[in-house]
Amino acid sequence: MKSPRGVANLRSLRQQPLWRLLASDKSPVVLAILRELLLDSDKTLSASVLTERLGHLLEELRAAGEDMPQTAQGYLSDWLGQGWLVRRLPAGASEEVYELSSEAVHAIRFVMSLLTRRSLATESRLQTVMQQLLRLSEETDPNPRSRIEALLAERERIDREIASVQRDGVKLLEDERAVERAREIVALSDELAADFRRVRDDFGQLNRGLRQSLVENDGSRGDVLEALFAGVDLLGTSDAGRTFSAFWKLLTNPEQVSRLPCPKLRVCRSHRLVY
Repeated sequence: MKSPRGVANLRSLRQQPLWRLLASDKSPVVLAILRELLLDSDKTLSASVLTERLGHLLEELRAAGEDMPQTAQGYLSDWLGQGWLVRRLPAGASEEVYELSSEAVHAIRFVMSLLTRRSLATESRLQTVMQQLLRLSEETDPNPRSRIEALLAERERIDREIASVQRDGVKLLEDERAVERAREIVALSDELAADFRRVRDDFGQLNRGLRQSLVENDGSRGDVLEALFAGVDLLGTSDAGRTFSAFWKLLTNPEQVSRLPCPKLRVCRSHRLVY
């Protein structure tokens, strides 16, 4: 029976920072504060600046009738313990800095997506799905003839497009469609940044676990070194390690990097991208 297992999985997920943030009594206020301080503009803030800005926000909220009994330092300590904030000391910095945890970012973006009206099916999103389906079909088809036929068809399409440009010039994308695609790119970029943040957080947890196991190791130097090498292997074979390796190979691939364009998008003044 699948239901008991599903309930157990969801109950376990209920204890994670993301769900705790969404289910907390002060969730609307906390989400709004975290978004304003550490997502909309600044992504990281020093402890002193964050404390000062949070203090001003708390005063405004109390004046508006919100019950916010703790001090700014008290809330920061609480949110840090809940896993909604991450605190670190950058190399060369004079004080610690705060930023949102990956789960807090995901929670805020999920809630904001509920408030943002989105077209049910935009041309850009449908095109992305179709391209991915075609690519999946091609890369999982073992038949060489099918692959050759697909490549020949692509070459013919490119030849027709070259001839069209030579004959009629470049046809620019309409402003409305350009705005639509730009919005999709921004949304995907935000999701990718959140993916990187989750990978970094996973590495942090693995690193802390490895350090703790080394400190608590009572064996000989050989045992410590063996545990260290085993931990390095664990980092490389973990989900975070494999994801990082895939990202790294892509970003350091000269062919892929050389294909990245730096376009100057023409966006009509009557349109705005709001995020």
